[in-house]
Amino acid sequence: MDLYPNSAGDVDLLHLPDCPDQLAEIFKYAQLGGCVSGITHEVNNYLGAIMAYSELVSLEPNLSAESTRMLGEIARAARRSASLMGMLMGIARADDPSRSVVNPQDLVAKAIELRGYDIKISQIAVERRVAGTAGNMVIDEPKMVRALLYLLVNAIEQAKATRHLEIVFAIEGTPDSVAFSVRNAGLPIAPEHRESVFDPLYTTKGSTHMGLGLTQAREIARLHAGDLTYDPDRGFVLTVARKAPTA
Repeated sequence: MDLYPNSAGDVDLLHLPDCPDQLAEIFKYAQLGGCVSGITHEVNNYLGAIMAYSELVSLEPNLSAESTRMLGEIARAARRSASLMGMLMGIARADDPSRSVVNPQDLVAKAIELRGYDIKISQIAVERRVAGTAGNMVIDEPKMVRALLYLLVNAIEQAKATRHLEIVFAIEGTPDSVAFSVRNAGLPIAPEHRESVFDPLYTTKGSTHMGLGLTQAREIARLHAGDLTYDPDRGFVLTVARKAPTA
């Protein structure tokens, strides 16, 4: 059963009692996720010390221009690392029903930054497009970043598998809603499988892939009075209300 026409391999339609490898993978990531809070707290303490001491040393008189430059690079790297730790903590924390005002482009930027290393080493080109009505949204930001991250990871994996190393990440706004679409330059999904991809544990990538990303992304979209669908011309399209309903 081929999901992408002319792609190699078969779809693994897995059922919970019959997928010990997949369950083991889910358990492993659950345990790692439970460590995130403590580890990021410790790392942020170290980063704070690096920033503080580099800034103190930079105040010393008679530093060479090259030493000043290097200290500045150290401080900038520490600040960027702290920012990444903050984003990771944000999406990993326990569910919080609160809503915040965010810019759609900032959500896309955070998702891309969290997968920046993978994108870079895989030499994937990510094109960002914005169309329609601009403006902020009132949403559950960590959940929405997670949903966009799931779509981006799916596109990255498909890009690497097919060697079509281009992804289009688009935002289309209306006064009432915002649509985020993520499309890989490869072949579209076969029509008979376009709804099945949203089923839990449905994957084309083997038993160690959990097949839950698109399911979770659709659930998050529906919590925001929207939905996740597939369009062969636009890819996966996550549409949400500009102002999400409260729980």
